[in-house]
Amino acid sequence: MAAEAPKPECGELLLSRCEKCHYLERVCSQVGEKSKRRWKATLKRMVQRRGAELSGDEQEILLECLTAPNPVIVKECSKLNSSQP
Repeated sequence: MAAEAPKPECGELLLSRCEKCHYLERVCSQVGEKSKRRWKATLKRMVQRRGAELSGDEQEILLECLTAPNPVIVKECSKLNSSQP
């Protein structure tokens, strides 16, 4: 019996998928600001209209960590803020 592949983590998805098309500053500026409904619409639009490669499970992972915001997202975004002049 083949084992299921482990689910990707939020930070991994953020860096490997979102950052393909966006600077993290764009995503980070909206973390904690957008509602869950708006993030869900954004993710759906990125997949359907922009060709983002995210499975349904990956969209749910990102939805939860961008809405909460997840400590991994906070850490990645704080790195950006601390590197700004």
